[in-house]
Amino acid sequence: MGWAPALAWAQAPPDTVVVSAGLDSVLALPNVTVEAQRTRVSTRAAGMRVTTLGPEAIEATSARTVADLLAARTGLFVKRYGEGGLATASLRGTNSTQTLVLVDGQRVADPQSGQVDLSLLPTVLLESVDVLHGAHAARYGSDGIGGVVRLHTLQPTTDWRVRTMGRLGAFGAQSAGAVASGGLGRMTALVATEVSRSERDFPYENETLFPSQTQRRHGADRTLATVFSKVRYDGPQHQLGVSGWFNDVERGLPGASNAAPSGARQWDTHRRLFADYRTALGASVLTVDARAQQSALRYVNPSTRTNTSAQTRSYGLSAQLQTPLSPHWSMQSGLDLGSAAADLRGGVHRATLGGFVRGTGTYGRVRVLPAVRIDRHQTAAGAPNLTALSPQLGLNVQPLPWKGLRFKAQAGRAFRAPTFNERFYVPGGNPDLTAERGWSAEVGAVVSGSRGRVAGQLEGTAFTTRIRDQIVWFPSFVGPGVQTWRPANVARVVTEGVELSAQGQARLPGAVHLDGGFYFTHTSAENRSDPATRAYGHQLRYMPRQQLKLFTGATWGPFTLDVTGRLVSERFVTSDETQALAPYQVLDVRLAATHALGPVAVTLDLTVENALDADYQVIRFYPMPPRHVRLRLRFDMQP
Repeated sequence: MGWAPALAWAQAPPDTVVVSAGLDSVLALPNVTVEAQRTRVSTRAAGMRVTTLGPEAIEATSARTVADLLAARTGLFVKRYGEGGLATASLRGTNSTQTLVLVDGQRVADPQSGQVDLSLLPTVLLESVDVLHGAHAARYGSDGIGGVVRLHTLQPTTDWRVRTMGRLGAFGAQSAGAVASGGLGRMTALVATEVSRSERDFPYENETLFPSQTQRRHGADRTLATVFSKVRYDGPQHQLGVSGWFNDVERGLPGASNAAPSGARQWDTHRRLFADYRTALGASVLTVDARAQQSALRYVNPSTRTNTSAQTRSYGLSAQLQTPLSPHWSMQSGLDLGSAAADLRGGVHRATLGGFVRGTGTYGRVRVLPAVRIDRHQTAAGAPNLTALSPQLGLNVQPLPWKGLRFKAQAGRAFRAPTFNERFYVPGGNPDLTAERGWSAEVGAVVSGSRGRVAGQLEGTAFTTRIRDQIVWFPSFVGPGVQTWRPANVARVVTEGVELSAQGQARLPGAVHLDGGFYFTHTSAENRSDPATRAYGHQLRYMPRQQLKLFTGATWGPFTLDVTGRLVSERFVTSDETQALAPYQVLDVRLAATHALGPVAVTLDLTVENALDADYQVIRFYPMPPRHVRLRLRFDMQP
C-alpha cells in the first residue's frame, strides 16, 4: 500500500508538466495542467535530463537514508566518510556545495558549511525524488551549478492509514518508526517518526599497519530521532499546508583508520518549519512559500581538546505566479527573499533577494524554455556584496510524428555564493571572497515506447561545465609550528561527460512483473587553474570518471526480489593522479514477502548489503562495512 495519493501527474500524458494548485480546480495552460500539490517535470517535456525516483524505487533499494538512495539509483556520486559519517552528493563533477538540495522546494543546506549531510535525512518521510541535471541558477539562484536534488515528502491522505515498522541488523542496528495519515473533510494531516541506533563496530582490514591486521571499527555509533508532521487544507479556491520537521542526531566520529582513535563525538539538531499557500487569481495561479530553519552543532574531540559549537538560522519567503499568455506561451515569474545568520565572529548575517521569469513556448513539436534570474546578496562584516545575472535557454524537439523520440538541449549560467565558513571561519576565513561562476550546456535524446506488456525508455546526454573563481582552501604559515587554512578564488574547472540510462518493465503471464535498468556516467572533471602546477589537466580528487548503477526486480504474487549494484571507478587521492583508491563493486539483494490479514498488510523483507563482501573505501582511510544482513517487519493498516 503506497502513500502517494492519486495525483494528476500519475494519469497525465507523458508531455504534461504538472504544477501546483487545488484539488477541485484544473487550469489548462499550453502543455500544463494545474492540479495537486507539487511540481513534477516530465523528462520527455523538459530541456534537460531529469531523474525521478518514486515510492517503488525507495522500496526496492530498502534505503534507510537519502545518502543510500542517491548512491544506489542516480548518477550522483555520494562521498561518504565511512558508515555513519558525513555523506554529501556531487553531480557532473561539481562538489557538494555546488549541488543544491531542496526538501519540498525549500533549501535545507546549513548556511555556515553550505552542505547537507545526506546521512541525516531518513527516507521514512520521503515519497519521491527528482534530480534536475545541469545549471539551474535561472530558477533557484545560488548553488545549483551541477544540478538540483528535490526531495518530496509524504502527502497526507483523506482516508486513514497507519504504517509501523521495525528493523534489526548487524553491528547493533535497531530502528522503529511509524507513519499515520488521515483526513476529515478538506483537512488532512500526517505524522512520521523514526528512532534508530547502531554501534557500527564492523571488522575491516587495516592496511596501514604492517603487516595488515583485521580490526573492528570503534566509536562509530549513532542515535537518530526524527519527527515530521504535515497539515493541509485543500479547498476549492485556497490551499494551505504547514510542515514541521525535528531531527536530532548523536554520533561518534572515529576518524581515519590510519590514526589513533580520537573519541570524537558530534551532536546535530535541526528544526525546520515550512508553509505554502496556493490560490487561483483568474486564469493565473499564485503560490506563496515560507521556511524557517534553525541548526545547532556541537563537536567534541578529547584528543585535541576541542569543544566547539555552532548555531545557524535561515529564513525564506517566495511568491510565484503561473500565467497563461497565449495559446502558445505560459509564464512563471517570482520573487525570493531570504536571510541567514551564524554565530561566527560574534554574529554574521546575509540577506538575499532574487527575481526570475521563466517561459514555456510550444509551437507544434517544438518547445522553447527560456528563463532569466537576477540575484542580490548583501553580507555584513565587511564582505563584498554580490549581484548575479543567470540566463538559461532550453529546447525540446519532437522530430517525427511518433512521440517516442525527443531531442533536448539546454545552456545556462550559474553561480555559488561563498558560505559563512569560507568568509568568516576563525581562524582562516577570507571576507574578500567572491562568488564562483560558471556555465553549463547539454544535448541529449530520449526514446520511449511500449508494446503489449512491455515498456521502456532509453536516454543519452552529453554535457560540459566551465567554472571559474572556484574556492580552494590552502595552508598558510602563521608562526613557528603553527599553520592554518585560508580559502581563495583561484580554481578553474572544466568538466565534460556523458550520461546513459535505460529502464524497462514487463508483465508476464502468471502475475509476474519484471523491471530493470541501468545508469552510466563518464565524467572528466579537470583542474585548469595553473599550467605551472602538477595538478593542471588532471582529474579532481575523489571524483570517479565512471559510475555504473544497475538494478533489476521481479515480483511474483506476494514475493519480490530486488538486486541493486554499483560499480565505481578509481578515485585519485592526490591532485596529480599519482595515488588512487581502487575501484569498488557493491551488490545489495532484497527479498520481501507481503501477506494480507484483513485490513492489515504485513511485509517482511530481508536485505543483504554488500552481498559480495567487497573490501572498499569511498574516502581513503574510512572503511565501509563488509557483508551484513538487515531484517525489516512492516504493518500497513487501512480500515
